[in-house]
Amino acid sequence: MSRIEKAVKFMIDIANDDSHGYSQLNRGGNPDYDCSSLVITAFSKAGFNVKNATYTGNMKNVFLRAGFKDVTKNVNLKSGSNLKRGDILLNEIYHVAVYIGDSKIVHARSDERGGIVGRLKGDQTGNEISITPYYLYRKGWDCVLRYEEKLDDEVLDRKGEVKKMTEKEKGYAVNAINDLAKKGMLNSPEVHKKNIDNSNWALWVMISKMNEKIDNK
Repeated sequence: MSRIEKAVKFMIDIANDDSHGYSQLNRGGNPDYDCSSLVITAFSKAGFNVKNATYTGNMKNVFLRAGFKDVTKNVNLKSGSNLKRGDILLNEIYHVAVYIGDSKIVHARSDERGGIVGRLKGDQTGNEISITPYYLYRKGWDCVLRYEEKLDDEVLDRKGEVKKMTEKEKGYAVNAINDLAKKGMLNSPEVHKKNIDNSNWALWVMISKMNEKIDNK
């Protein structure tokens, strides 16, 4: 599972668990979050170096340093077209949400009274942290932050899982393993080939695709 997918899944799981609600008084995830702490926690747990972000006002700079790109110009903020799963929608003063695909976003919205304090633990309404249709935030989205996974769309499926190898790709992967072994860069090639389906073989897929491109030149 990709890091982006891990972050998205974390947020969806929190939204579906009413033991977590919205609170700015108790925003550390024990058990509640506010909008920014939820996003920061999700991406931090997924492996991104964003722990130094503390609120919407400093999220952009921290996430950019972690490898995210500002792709606001590529997105229609009114309709949400060209958004990708895992995109972060940020208003640097008021709010942040994450796009999860199918014209939906997940976000920590407000407490049980529609405010920000959140004195009662957990989600009292079922909507404090929730999945909603995409909308243009009333105070605007200042930017859209996106992290481009190093594994391309040919390697990952829509959910961010590594696709199953085709027989052709397996052949390229085996050849790549043999080549690496001949160069002294890989030990126990027979073990790798025997267990290729049970290991993290996305690397072999990428190598096989590189070989395929070279062969086709």
